[in-house]
Amino acid sequence: LFNTLSPDGKEVELQSFIERLHVAGLMDQRDKRLKVMKKIIAEVGGRGKCFYGVKLDIHGFARLVDLDKNLMLRALVNNLVIPNFGDFIQKVNYSFELQQSNIAGQIPEDPCPLDKINEDSWAVAVCTIDGQRCFFGDHNTQFCLKGQVKPFLIGFALKKLGIEYVEKFVGHF
Repeated sequence: LFNTLSPDGKEVELQSFIERLHVAGLMDQRDKRLKVMKKIIAEVGGRGKCFYGVKLDIHGFARLVDLDKNLMLRALVNNLVIPNFGDFIQKVNYSFELQQSNIAGQIPEDPCPLDKINEDSWAVAVCTIDGQRCFFGDHNTQFCLKGQVKPFLIGFALKKLGIEYVEKFVGHF
């Protein structure tokens, strides 16, 4: 893997390594799995956010990759659950923009602990099983999933437990 990323077989550019992970959908600030990696990057690259010119020898590269070899390898060879994450982000963003002006529907009447949220808030967030993440809109705004989750929970219960069992607790279908 080192030789794949190193044109001369001696060093890998830290900025290029970080960009490859970012393009793969990793390197989100909230990803706790990468906390140690970010600490090592800060040690190797200094305090700045720009690492152009900073080079990693094979030992520095191994320090970063060894933290999660499987994830790093799959990310660097474009083999995560969503291989072309940039294309995926464009499609999600297109859908986000397309639906942003859709104000159809009603806000549920039942009380929710977060019912003081601006009803015009709109966000889309995606996190894959590999930890690839993207966010659009008001993604930092807290909200209540109560009504939105019911169809998924009922569907999941139906699949796992069957209609006869679920019907006893939910009502009728």
